[in-house]
Amino acid sequence: MRDPGRLRHRRPQAGVGADRLLRDGEGCGERDRKAGQRAFRPEPAGNHSRARPAPAHLQADGRLRSFRPIRPGSSLGADRQSRPARLGGRRSAPEGGGVAERLTSRRRVVLVTGVDGFAGSHLCELLLQEHHLVHGTTRHARPSPQAELPASVRCHHVDLLQRASVDALVKRLRPDWVFHLAALSSVADSWADPAATLINNVGAQANLLAAAARLDKKPRILVIGSTDEYGQPSGRARALDEDTPLRPVTPYGVSKVAQDFLAFQYYLSLKLPVVRVRAFNHTGPRQSSHFAIPSFARQLALIELGRQRPQLTVGNLDVRRDFTDVRDMVRAYRLAIEKGRPGAVYNLGSGRAVSLRRILASLMGMSRRPVPVRVDRALIRTVDPRTYICDAGRFRRATGWRPQIPLGDTLRDTLEYWRRVEAAS
Repeated sequence: MRDPGRLRHRRPQAGVGADRLLRDGEGCGERDRKAGQRAFRPEPAGNHSRARPAPAHLQADGRLRSFRPIRPGSSLGADRQSRPARLGGRRSAPEGGGVAERLTSRRRVVLVTGVDGFAGSHLCELLLQEHHLVHGTTRHARPSPQAELPASVRCHHVDLLQRASVDALVKRLRPDWVFHLAALSSVADSWADPAATLINNVGAQANLLAAAARLDKKPRILVIGSTDEYGQPSGRARALDEDTPLRPVTPYGVSKVAQDFLAFQYYLSLKLPVVRVRAFNHTGPRQSSHFAIPSFARQLALIELGRQRPQLTVGNLDVRRDFTDVRDMVRAYRLAIEKGRPGAVYNLGSGRAVSLRRILASLMGMSRRPVPVRVDRALIRTVDPRTYICDAGRFRRATGWRPQIPLGDTLRDTLEYWRRVEAAS
């Protein structure tokens, strides 16, 4: 069987498969706080901050130039030319010959690694609405309070790098489904300690897959990959599908590729029913402020409360990313584990790209006071693709999934979340 996401020969990176674990923490909310220190998306590859002219999006007084805002209720309002080059050939809904998001209702035992991470907490809420019995692993003895986990989630403090502990947990729970979200997800940290990122991300998944493979009844497993697997796409900006060559440009991206291919290897060799997804950027309430959008929102909330000087610190605002609301993303995860084809890989994203400068302008339009902006060169990476756009046509045809929450609503909810959190702290 041909792997639709296999490496092409021209690629300079090592071929291994990734599980980006959805930038959730390697076991919990601490994932977001410590592991999720994903600095702002830097400028295009080859640019260096010292040679960079004054940002075009700022006026001389440091204020952001005006951009058309993304209003709550609006449908992402993508930048020009950001629509995908193709989405499986059809644009009318629903794609896939009328495939709908119909799911079975049987109650299942579910294990979510990194349960108190950003996406993990939202996924648990969805699973509990369907009355599944939800267990989760956390890296720390106490789940992160930022995750706001429901009390009915049964948390297990487990080090996923300890094979015996993982074996014992999986053998005791005998889950029907496993969502593997735990990972070290900070690109910046992966440069600071590449070995730690590779050991944690690949080692944890290796232990989990090995434990699942030893069960008589094999669980279905969802492995979460990342946009960072594609790294530096060649040629002009276009929508990336699953056949796009994998060209990771960071240690984190390499670890995701390794996880991806490790999962595929377990499917080929041991027939373990693993489904792989490559999740493009997703954001929303509860995401760590180490990421760009929640950082903007948190700073605005602090400024409104008078606890931060009236100045917003940002990184590179010129990059354009394909953003999906985290609540839509976990709905895709839920569909993928039941309706995805074992061994297959699926891209998950909106199919549109929007610049961070426009997102910032929209958040500032929701703020209660005008704020000048300062670019911190330390937050700008020297290697980072300018544009990522997702072609999710394969997944849409298989499941009928489409994002439902407009980006304007996501931004509003994120800002309101940080207003609430900071007002209570």
